[in-house]
Amino acid sequence: MRIFVLGVLFFNLALSQQILLIRSNPEEIALKINNQTAFFSEIQTEKGLFLRLRDEFSLEYGVSTELGKAELPVIREFIEIPQEAEINIKFQIQNYKFQTLSCPIYPLQPPEPKCGPKPPFNYNEEFYQRDEFYPTEYAKITDIVQIRHARIAILEIYPFRYNPKQNLLEVVLEAEISLKLTGSDLAKTEEMY
Repeated sequence: MRIFVLGVLFFNLALSQQILLIRSNPEEIALKINNQTAFFSEIQTEKGLFLRLRDEFSLEYGVSTELGKAELPVIREFIEIPQEAEINIKFQIQNYKFQTLSCPIYPLQPPEPKCGPKPPFNYNEEFYQRDEFYPTEYAKITDIVQIRHARIAILEIYPFRYNPKQNLLEVVLEAEISLKLTGSDLAKTEEMY
């Protein structure tokens, strides 16, 4: 059982006040998110006027990664899991709202080089014609890696989803994320330490 106490401490150090660890044991890790702060800024481009969405998550964690598609805040967390564990994610929304926007959300751009020409404006026209929410899921595991003795899952949480055709933003205000762990090899995990 010692391993999970260490895992909780490791994980808890990375959490902000908007993400709370509810429980952590060999069968489940549960988190609660509270998403209350968001603001927009207008950006004029060669393709017209866009809104850039920012919140405490994007300032602390980052944004989506698909160039030319809507730049949305993403929460990324490293979570220690037992050896051999398979993860099943359950995302339960407790409070949400929809917001109709005055103009589209700004598309993600490549980084600007320190020297040399600025890259051209990246705009995925096909994406902005779709009548579906992006991203399609609220949370996913993007990778599982072994870092020395610890097996780490990279969890991405999407508190905002955007429908470009309707220009509609879904805002998850409160949610609980449960990572169900099956097939954990606790003996192998203990040996790693």
